[in-house]
Amino acid sequence: MESNGELLVQVVWGPRAETAAECAGRWLDTQQRLAAADPDLLGRWVKFEFDDELIETELTTSEQLTEIVADGRHDNPELGFGFSASNGRQGEAGDTFFKATAGSVTSNKNLSNVAYLEVNPLPAEDEPHWLAIAEPMLLALVAAWEPDYGVVTRDAVARAQETAPRQPNAGYLTYLSAGRRAAVPAGLPGAVRELPDGGVLLSAIRPGGELPGPEEVAAIGAALREAGAFVPVPTDRPVT
Repeated sequence: MESNGELLVQVVWGPRAETAAECAGRWLDTQQRLAAADPDLLGRWVKFEFDDELIETELTTSEQLTEIVADGRHDNPELGFGFSASNGRQGEAGDTFFKATAGSVTSNKNLSNVAYLEVNPLPAEDEPHWLAIAEPMLLALVAAWEPDYGVVTRDAVARAQETAPRQPNAGYLTYLSAGRRAAVPAGLPGAVRELPDGGVLLSAIRPGGELPGPEEVAAIGAALREAGAFVPVPTDRPVT
């Protein structure tokens, strides 16, 4: 079966102190918003554990999520919490993994808070549907986590921009927070839409769902970088 590779939906933000309960509240909000985007593919989230056999626990309550977040507290409290879940479709088409690092306040220039969804290599015939829900998936993460920037992307698209892991780059869809909006240049290819939070959503996806190539997305990233829309990087400032 032909595959078009893994799809990544990611949001990133700078230092923000949060408790386990606050992170869990954002996580529950994420799950509810994703379920609204696609109840079948994104309406059920589970935690897998091994204790002689595979144990699958469905995640439905804030109490469950708070416990998982608290258990994921980093030994260094400045690094916050790490936590994850799956949509339960391991090894199947549409297998999706959610992971986040939140509550970090570190000044380490190589680390950021992040929440992302990995949709494992997609059968080509499934890609149109995932691209149709990519925008609501990204906006679900934006609404829940209030990030600095976000993207829908693939490894090839990120590699074409030759940026360090912590540096913002462009994707098929690119979200920029209100603090970056003024630096977005006019004349970018694709659609640019202002959002209720004051940020902007840039879409390089063509009518009919056709994706641009990595080089085309890299050109958008270069234009944004030259205009100052990617400066400073998230670890240099809080969300504005």
